[in-house]
Amino acid sequence: MVKLYKRVPKGTIRLEIEHAVYVPSTKNINQKISEAEFKKRVITVRNYMRQNFYGSTSVKGIGNYSDKTNRSVDEKVVRVVNFADDKVYKQKRQQIITQVRSWGRQWGQESIGYEVEGDMYYISTAPVKMRKERSKPKPKPKPKPRNKIPNSINMFNRW
Repeated sequence: MVKLYKRVPKGTIRLEIEHAVYVPSTKNINQKISEAEFKKRVITVRNYMRQNFYGSTSVKGIGNYSDKTNRSVDEKVVRVVNFADDKVYKQKRQQIITQVRSWGRQWGQESIGYEVEGDMYYISTAPVKMRKERSKPKPKPKPKPRNKIPNSINMFNRW
């Protein structure tokens, strides 16, 4: 991590966590949506970021990926970026993942791109399967008591 200052001046706020939602312009894999619907999605994500993390920046781009049949799919995307305070982000991390999954379902997506600190995650819209709670391991059986008679003596008892 590179620090801007040796000593941070009063009034300076450091926002350590960069995270972004990639807003798609399609539904059902490759069906384009209207420009109005796309803008509405972007505004929804911006408002969420503003209400929960105090603001955002939007960057337009073109996304490209291969669908299940290996066809190339191009689509307009908007990357809605936010820089958050570490403490606030950690408190709301699960909330935003749940929200991204919800948007994906509403928008007819298999997954939604969500980036944190340069790492891209595709948040699946499929229902989350909860892991089964592990049952407590069965106690190991107690070993049979050993014959405490030394082998040399025990050897004579065989005859």
